[in-house]
Amino acid sequence: RESASAELLGGWRAYLQGRLSPDPSGSVQVEPPMLDGLSYPLTLLLAMRALGLLVPHRKAQLRHVLVIGASSRAEERLVRHSRYWGELSHFLPPRTDGQPLRLVFIGPEIDSALHGEEVEVGTGVMANRFRGTLGEFLASEPTIHSENTLIVGFNTGMGSGLWPLMRSWLTDLLAILRGGFIALFTCANDFSDLRGETLVWELLHARFLISPQRNPFKAATIVHEPRADASADPEWSCSSCFLYAVCGRDEGAPPLPAPGGEGQLERK
Repeated sequence: RESASAELLGGWRAYLQGRLSPDPSGSVQVEPPMLDGLSYPLTLLLAMRALGLLVPHRKAQLRHVLVIGASSRAEERLVRHSRYWGELSHFLPPRTDGQPLRLVFIGPEIDSALHGEEVEVGTGVMANRFRGTLGEFLASEPTIHSENTLIVGFNTGMGSGLWPLMRSWLTDLLAILRGGFIALFTCANDFSDLRGETLVWELLHARFLISPQRNPFKAATIVHEPRADASADPEWSCSSCFLYAVCGRDEGAPPLPAPGGEGQLERK
């Protein structure tokens, strides 16, 4: 059975009432930036619960969580300027292998001065930084495999329709599928990002473990873009507003191109 604290992962109300102390009036007061920051670890925990990764005494214990497409201005910044990632410690089941969970922030936008640094973010949780791509990281760590690793990408925008961004992600998406990793992704909107990412994964014949859905731990801040003209639909974004998870490929899917052969897919 999962711990009683897992019940707090039902959404913001349950979490805030269970984890924060009320003021003298009996109210729990929070500011939007706090919700924006906590959205990252709580979304991760929500998905881990859905995937059965918070149940104690699992046969194969999760050892690594790889946060891909990470930036020192967003996900990794919370390691240095908050204790939000420490919330993982409150919900993770006791470990039987004596090893901490390793949270690795991976991306070309990780500050080069932080590359390779390790710091404790909570009891039994260590954070590392790696400046580079997922493929480069996996090549440097041969002991990482699908049985001990979960991959997560927050608001990557890799299906947004911006071809240079989508193309830059293709090699890592193929590495996820080839390795049989479970990968969680969040999107900041449904009219562009979620729609585009779903199409990308369908073209790759990926199998959805968690179907695309609204995230009860989405961020509080909503950004509205100015309309191109009065008749255009308003565009907006809200960090981790939607989530889904993939693992493996559909039965009978055509073979993926060999590493280095991504150009075959680009022509499609």
